[in-house]
Amino acid sequence: MAALYNLYVTFVIFFVLLHASEASRKISMQINPGCDTSIPHPPACDMKNIVYAKAEGPTDTIHYIFSTIGYPSVLTVLAPDTSGKVIIDWNKLLNDTTDWARTVNFTFEPVYSYGMIFRRLYEYNDHNDKADMSAYSPEQNDTWKIHDLKDMKWQPADKFIDQRHHVVTLQSMPQEWMCKNHTEVYPCKSNQTGTISFVWSLFGNNGRSSVLPHLEYNSNITHMDLVIDNIKPEYSKSRFAMEMFLMSSDKKSHTQSKDTKSIDDEYSPGVFKVG
Repeated sequence: MAALYNLYVTFVIFFVLLHASEASRKISMQINPGCDTSIPHPPACDMKNIVYAKAEGPTDTIHYIFSTIGYPSVLTVLAPDTSGKVIIDWNKLLNDTTDWARTVNFTFEPVYSYGMIFRRLYEYNDHNDKADMSAYSPEQNDTWKIHDLKDMKWQPADKFIDQRHHVVTLQSMPQEWMCKNHTEVYPCKSNQTGTISFVWSLFGNNGRSSVLPHLEYNSNITHMDLVIDNIKPEYSKSRFAMEMFLMSSDKKSHTQSKDTKSIDDEYSPGVFKVG
């Protein structure tokens, strides 16, 4: 009889708004803001997961939109003042399933904006223990499996939102996972009952996280944890990777990805690589 696995993996991503002022911020969050709950046609507002968060400082405001419509995604926009508003075109969002362009609009000219779309979770058989996806070919059907996130169903966002600690959690429903390889789509090994969660932590001031590895934060930093919980691996030496699209209003020459290493063991002994 095959053994059951509980797999809990956490990735942490930092997003830093260098254009924003460094000051304390007042954070507020809303679920499906502006949606008319009397709309009779399905899917109604409560079937759409949009979480809007606003981090208001003395002179500017950071606006966040988290969503599981289509692919899981996040949009972050820096406004030059505290009076700007974000407007969601719910009529278009609820009635048009093919074209969601310009469903989110602003009453201000953004100083800076960026967005992330999470498309696929890759699982590969790292039988050589390389921790390097490029060492294996996707044409090898016994080596790669792909979980497409747009095929997943998501739990209502109000079930997990934490207003007190400014944490937004978008969690999938326990469901049968579909696997893809180079040629076909099929049910994954056994009936999966696990979940994927995107956990976003917003901060109104400076400090360190209360959980390991006690990461430092300030009011312009966003932490994201990707949690894979109670998923049975397809292989005996499974590793996972996430495919993400990153878009920003920066010119291409201004966008940077930088790795740093730290051996500071005051809070968490070890060597950490931060990208």
